Amino acid sequence: MSDSFIVSTATTALTANASAASSTGLQVSGGGEFVAGHTFTLAIPALTTGMLPHNETMTYSVETSTAASGGTWTTLIPVIAQQVGSASAGAAGSTMKFRTPDSTLPFVRVTATPSAGAGDAHTVSFVLNFSM
Repeated sequence: MSDSFIVSTATTALTANASAASSTGLQVSGGGEFVAGHTFTLAIPALTTGMLPHNETMTYSVETSTAASGGTWTTLIPVIAQQVGSASAGAAGSTMKFRTPDSTLPFVRVTATPSAGAGDAHTVSFVLNFSM
């Protein structure tokens, strides 16, 4: 197995209200309809009880598109990670690696979607890295 290197990174702040936050679309190919699976690393932040109260959730999904902006985004992986708030601790952060399926279009992003009762989390960010 060869060493991989980071090609591009998107750092995205979570929101101050219960709205979704999407990373910048990272380009994984120069064009074409589909590209073979690529490796990504997603680092999600720890959330306090004020950011993610008891039993509230923050769900992270992977999406793909033919354009970095202005295009239509299609869900590739509906739940790549999910945090559930704890009454005494909020939710732990974590880092995970994943590969996209062969049906991936040239751009990939991650969207973090909080449940309706989530709090203000705009001071923390998630990080998506694309590696080759």
